[in-house]
Amino acid sequence: MKGSMTDETSAAVAFAVNERIRETVKSLVDATAPLYQPDRRRQPSLIGSGVFLQVANERFLLTAAHVFDSAAPDVAISVATVSRITNLPGFRWRTSGSPTDGGVDRHDMAIVPLDPKEAYYGCRFLALDEIDPFQETEEEVASPAAYLVVGYPRTAQARQLTDGKLVPVACPFINRALPFSKYAQFNVEPASHLVVGYNRRDFFGISQEQRHPRGMSGGGIWRLDNLWSGQLSARLVAIVCEYHERPESAIVGTRVTSPILAIREKYEALRSVIDEHFPAASADETPAERARLR
Repeated sequence: MKGSMTDETSAAVAFAVNERIRETVKSLVDATAPLYQPDRRRQPSLIGSGVFLQVANERFLLTAAHVFDSAAPDVAISVATVSRITNLPGFRWRTSGSPTDGGVDRHDMAIVPLDPKEAYYGCRFLALDEIDPFQETEEEVASPAAYLVVGYPRTAQARQLTDGKLVPVACPFINRALPFSKYAQFNVEPASHLVVGYNRRDFFGISQEQRHPRGMSGGGIWRLDNLWSGQLSARLVAIVCEYHERPESAIVGTRVTSPILAIREKYEALRSVIDEHFPAASADETPAERARLR
């Protein structure tokens, strides 16, 4: 009976949280892009996820650099929107491996500048006040704030078109950030990364079924403030870059500091807008200065 009560309580809590975040999740799914390439049968095959961002009149897609590394060369990568499939521009900036880290690209971040005239029907672009690019303190990470991860797992996608249409399926889930003391076991630092728990045997989220997160690379990690009471808010803090099963199940994200600094550096007209939202961006030393996007 005790186990039954625990199960009932857990189900009630899950239902209450899902109802509270439902509209927020829908809004964030609309800002998260499924990325495709055609397979050998010329059917769209999911290769990753991305997050739409708008700074003034400029639009961008943030994603993980390895999504492009794993893609077929010289084949267009597309975004599935409500009404059609739109090819991404071929130009992008990305981080690269560090000689001091054996050539491994720990930051694994890419930015695709988008054509402002291209209509991404049904997609939503995040504004600067919806992101938080600078490092949280350990106290904030340990606070009651939860983290929402949104992406498109490959195992959740249909193997063929439905009535001639592509119907992407996102699988959002909620969990806590791991303490900073555990970051070293994933070879990352709190200044540049965020590590969130992901236990497929103890899954908690809007989705009814837990999925292997392959395909969620490039998706977003949002911090949910006031999850239990008050005004719920969600801010993008990182982009998914890795999944680990050992030493414990976790998803690693690169903080969005580096793309914000890259946009500020490359778009002189946007600097005042970025500095107004994030005064730390104009400082000489910032946590992501080591993660240059080229």
